[in-house]
Amino acid sequence: MMRDMIDQFICIIPHTGLRRWCMAKRWGIKPTVRIDRRVRIPLKILPQLEDDVVIAEGVIIGDLEGGNGSITIKRNSRISMRSLLDITGNIEIGKDVRIGPEVFIYTHNHKFDDQNNPIYKQGIVIKDVHIEDDVWIGAKSIILPGVTVGEGSIIAAGGVVTRNVEPYTIVAGNPAKLIKRRR
Repeated sequence: MMRDMIDQFICIIPHTGLRRWCMAKRWGIKPTVRIDRRVRIPLKILPQLEDDVVIAEGVIIGDLEGGNGSITIKRNSRISMRSLLDITGNIEIGKDVRIGPEVFIYTHNHKFDDQNNPIYKQGIVIKDVHIEDDVWIGAKSIILPGVTVGEGSIIAAGGVVTRNVEPYTIVAGNPAKLIKRRR
């Protein structure tokens, strides 16, 4: 019982050195991975973090609706403070990705077609999110289910991404629209 509690809440340990030691000894996490204080992260995803991944303080990675999703974060990617990543479905984050503070990435949405039943009783639709290499997602952006963010793209702060983002483009707004091509 105690071991289960430790496994579930290891990322709450406030001392960085002790937290890294626990992660390395108990779960074999690479020493180049940094997970800050007050991070909520399921242990099943820890082996899927590549070298030089940073998950900043207050980030929540979790299954919000009882799905069976996962997350893969490739090398040299960063998730900034207080971001929320919903792994009801799957999220793939490429290498060299920067995710700003308070970014929300969702992999599910509620069904709402039946007007005779409350929305919460109609179930959910799960769609994966793919973020390709060298992407920068600005602070307080929202990525909705089923979106692919193309390589080298930039999502301006506060952008709401409802559809795929082409590679090497800059998008902004609600809903996010093309502002400029980087090439």
